[in-house]
Amino acid sequence: MTRRILSSWSNFRLKFWIEYGKAIYYFANRLLDVFLYRNSSRIVLNIVHSIQESYHLLGLKTNVASFKVLTEAHLEDYDQAFIDKAIRNDIGYIRKKEFPSRNYYELKEVTFSVSKGLIWNDKGHIFSESFSGSVKRLLYNTNPHIMLSLNAKFVEGDNLISLPVKPFYHFVFEELPAILFALENCSYLKIVIDQKSQIPAFYMESLKYLLGDKFEDKVILCSGVIKTSDYTLISKPDTSGYISNSEIEILNQYFDLEDTESTDGHKIYISREMAPSRNMENEAKFQKSLERLGFKVLHLEKLSFVDQVRAVKQASEVIAPHGAGLSNLVWGKKEKKVIEIFPSQYQNLCFARLAALKGHSYRSYACNRQDGKEMIPIDDIIQSL
Repeated sequence: MTRRILSSWSNFRLKFWIEYGKAIYYFANRLLDVFLYRNSSRIVLNIVHSIQESYHLLGLKTNVASFKVLTEAHLEDYDQAFIDKAIRNDIGYIRKKEFPSRNYYELKEVTFSVSKGLIWNDKGHIFSESFSGSVKRLLYNTNPHIMLSLNAKFVEGDNLISLPVKPFYHFVFEELPAILFALENCSYLKIVIDQKSQIPAFYMESLKYLLGDKFEDKVILCSGVIKTSDYTLISKPDTSGYISNSEIEILNQYFDLEDTESTDGHKIYISREMAPSRNMENEAKFQKSLERLGFKVLHLEKLSFVDQVRAVKQASEVIAPHGAGLSNLVWGKKEKKVIEIFPSQYQNLCFARLAALKGHSYRSYACNRQDGKEMIPIDDIIQSL
């Protein structure tokens, strides 16, 4: 009986201290909220989806120095006859996509996260046009007290633009076009990259090609949160996985590379042998079959950004497993025959939509799963060539 009473008392004390700890934690967070609000007025009050639409409603005049529309709102049509009919009839293949206007803003007295590229003002208004994705999801997954830091560094005198570090596909179709539009409209621009991120080689290689001998002066490596008197914002639509012709045009305008050797009409296979995921058990055998048919096997990880552009630009036929390497289909004007190979239980049709806009003939095949391993349907693909 005594043991039972002591055990109950121990459980009661344990529960008491757990609840007491929760109360202290909650109270401390509320104090932090009050402290941040009184000292910086940077607690998130509102997500501004369009600076243009909210210009008068939220009193954003003090933050906007100039504005212009770069591309009008439009509808992209991916329902093209040269895309395999089975793909076009797939319930997951979106045939048309609406794109908002792409806007250029010169902003004043704003703060931004170097790693995310997200911008906000002193009134707590977050500008979602600065982030190519869901701002709500970002705020849910990120502690706003860290992101909206009181320790913001102040930079004056330079028109800054943030270039967040992202994987290859998202860099090419989301971040790089914004940089190109900015360079086209602002000659005194400086590009800020998070030095604490693992910056892929293709970031620096593409910027060195674009900026030439101005690279050292135009690129700033830093981290954290920066408050600036001048910021260039190119609006980024939340349309990940969907590509517009305006992005294709400006990418090719700035990366219209001359060929260093005659590669016109060559056939290539983009290998995933070196990739950490979505590997296929019989890829080596498939590559040997393709080489006998005149295909060249490429490991894009071994090539510089510029060499990747050149390698894919003039190809007449491209075969590849689903992966970022197919982003290179964007380069050049030559129409191609494209075959994409998907894992057995995964399909993402972003490159089918890219092929539709580029005028490429497109088909896809799915791997077969045997004993837990992904197997390319070699015979089916070879017979279709």
